[in-house]
Amino acid sequence: MVKKVVSINSNGTELAKRRIIPERLIMARKSVRLTQTDLASEIGVTRQSVSAYEQGAKSPDSQTLLSLAKALDQPLQYFTGSMPDPIGPLSVKTFRAFGASTRRRNDQCEVLSEWVSSIVSLYQKFINFPEFDPPSITPDLPNGRYSFEKIEEIADSLRKQWGLGSGPIGNMIKLVEAKGIIVSHLPISEERINAFSFWSGEQPFIFMASDSTTAVRTRFDIAHELGHLILHQGISEEELEDKKTLKQIEAEANRFGSAFLMPAKSYINEVYTTRLDSFIPLKKRWLTSIASQVYRCSDLGIFSSDQVLNLRKQISAKKWRTHEPLDSELNNEKPELLKKAATMLIENKVISKQDITQEIKFNPATIEVLSNLPPGFLNEGAAENPIAKLKLK
Repeated sequence: MVKKVVSINSNGTELAKRRIIPERLIMARKSVRLTQTDLASEIGVTRQSVSAYEQGAKSPDSQTLLSLAKALDQPLQYFTGSMPDPIGPLSVKTFRAFGASTRRRNDQCEVLSEWVSSIVSLYQKFINFPEFDPPSITPDLPNGRYSFEKIEEIADSLRKQWGLGSGPIGNMIKLVEAKGIIVSHLPISEERINAFSFWSGEQPFIFMASDSTTAVRTRFDIAHELGHLILHQGISEEELEDKKTLKQIEAEANRFGSAFLMPAKSYINEVYTTRLDSFIPLKKRWLTSIASQVYRCSDLGIFSSDQVLNLRKQISAKKWRTHEPLDSELNNEKPELLKKAATMLIENKVISKQDITQEIKFNPATIEVLSNLPPGFLNEGAAENPIAKLKLK
């Protein structure tokens, strides 16, 4: 349900009668993690008024609408204009924690997921993105879960399907983007969340939600989320909210990530000693953390439980849990696919920067960060004229 409101410029002058879309208001509020009470206090109305706006039962007056737009950092047209729909229905997100303590963060991520899908929906009108072709797999345990042996087999099979051989993977983000997974990045401050994945229709996404991580951590996060997309397609929210099931699912994704990055048949032949320093050159070669290599050695039975425990104690004593050798030297990988899509469309004059901001009515800065574009990119040369829109091959 929607109600008529007045669309105004920054001086509060009436321009035209439009309709506020209540769902947009709800999403914008959640995107900045405000409760109805928080937002009401910010704009000088009651919580009941905000609730009425979000239900479509009441319309904000012109000054209140201006205050809403300012508080939520979105242009007025976002609240009233049409925009591309997401590619398709959105699946549950593979958050690593659920409950009251994470509700605002998870709500924010839900909104960002829908927004990035809407952006990709526009780009897909003109660009053929790579198609994701996941392997056909079936859980081998009666409870619908996977044995670790089965996961090793699936990871090895996918490496073969993708022609990766058995050596180290050069760039994980470039790899998954080339195989049809959209990777987006919007740092979420002051939160211990690195990444999550989801589907929109038949399009898989990985969302990187942290900037304060290392190159090897990023790579493992991508491999972990790839594991979710391969192993857990169609999983329900009820399953993820069950702590026992979530723990099993996370363990499966971790095992897949380790097996995919460090295939057993080749990695096992490169570990010759239990000396902790010996993992530093292996880290440089395999681009995986020392801590994750120790876990891998445990998984593969290369070392005894006592040897693994001793290595973990050494890691703690050296304070390597927070900063390992080479962490400052290895370059972090960045998503490129959406950036290339946007720049390709603009450089080939398929659409203009102004077209993008008119079609996708978020704050341009939001579009830029979700598309991995440099800050201010969409505000440069805003007066360009679009020409014929031809789908690029």
